[in-house]
Amino acid sequence: LDVNGHTNIVGDVALPTTNRLYFGNSDVAWLKGVHGGSGYLEFGVNNAHMWLTRDGNVGIHTFIANAKLEIGTVTGGTMNATGIQVNRPHSLGLQNGIHVYNDGGYNGSASYQASAFKATGTDGYAFVASTSAGSDGLGGNVNASINHEGFAYFSRSSGDTLTLESTDTNGRTTLKFNTNGNEWEMGARGSSGNPNNAFYIYDNAATRYRMTIDSSGRVLISNNTSLTVAHGSTNADNLVIGAAGDSGQSGITLGSTTASSIRFADASDDTAGAVMYNHSTERLTFYANSGLRATIDSDGLKFFNDTSSNNALDDYEEGSYTPTATLGSGSITSTTSFNLRYVKIGRLVHIFGRLHFTTSQNDLSSFSLSLPFTNSSTMKHDTSCITHVIRCNGGDPVQGIRIFRANPASTTMFMNDHEGQSYGNLGTNSPHININFSYFAA
Repeated sequence: LDVNGHTNIVGDVALPTTNRLYFGNSDVAWLKGVHGGSGYLEFGVNNAHMWLTRDGNVGIHTFIANAKLEIGTVTGGTMNATGIQVNRPHSLGLQNGIHVYNDGGYNGSASYQASAFKATGTDGYAFVASTSAGSDGLGGNVNASINHEGFAYFSRSSGDTLTLESTDTNGRTTLKFNTNGNEWEMGARGSSGNPNNAFYIYDNAATRYRMTIDSSGRVLISNNTSLTVAHGSTNADNLVIGAAGDSGQSGITLGSTTASSIRFADASDDTAGAVMYNHSTERLTFYANSGLRATIDSDGLKFFNDTSSNNALDDYEEGSYTPTATLGSGSITSTTSFNLRYVKIGRLVHIFGRLHFTTSQNDLSSFSLSLPFTNSSTMKHDTSCITHVIRCNGGDPVQGIRIFRANPASTTMFMNDHEGQSYGNLGTNSPHININFSYFAA
């Protein structure tokens, strides 16, 4: 039947199985229908390219359409070349999914190289798979999945699992995390950024960069609005917490129920130097040149491996005080200088200074000065020191020399004669007493 122009046909038109319906002046394009149990509708341009089977399957570049949509060359159940199958029967693997072949090795059970997407069940999971087929109907090993709640999973045996890329050298490649009320951003700056090639974590709600790693590997943890923050000394800037302009406090906390440490390593020793705290012994230890050099605990400071509480340095103090003078008779009528200095190192106390004053008489019967700390008890702490009394004439033991003594557990040092008895003759009523006295505090 040759038709030129338009023709209206009412009713059915039946063509024999081997005949085609052509479009155009030659057999360039045609439509062909085949009857019978394996009937199909064939579409061609010069050659046959697409088939619609009586099962509703569509095959493109394949006469045998095993899936609802099949693109590629298929013989029986085997994909013979690169192609795509959609909604493939479960008997052939990957039921209710999309399967992309990059070779023709799949025959329903053999190993092949492929990728697939599949939505499964009411949970709405989706899979991207590759490598060997397997027999679970997934079409291979699962590389990624996203469920109906938005949870994503990625897996790869080697190499990059997920890559984000920006080709703008002055731009950013970012990964954003949106939560209820806040948004965080993790990203990297380009080679022309400021600073260039920097990785950062950004708090969008606070508009602050919380952490930056620059191209030199330096880490900055701060509260800044800009990535361009000075890292301080070039010899101590691998890790910087806070910027010089931050108004808040900065700090590091090492949490543990056993022990924590900061170590200084070199090529020969990973603990060439260290600061360690042991929670079971409650000791802070300091190591240098690969050895223990000092310990601080509840006793105080101990050196090297010493653990004795008797050897602990538990105090250091420098100060001054105005001693209280106690006279056996007479009185102090005026003072020009009546203040002494002291240094306390652990329990050792050293007092020094000059007292300049006037008295109502030379012989005061007895004379004592208060101590800044109480002397230790027991006889081993009975202490005497020689002092210089300027302008002193005569007296005991000799002119210009006087002895001051502190008894055990005493709060004063008092003048003694050479017999160790209380003494108060200063040899003048305008003395200058240079004190140089040491004792062991309680």
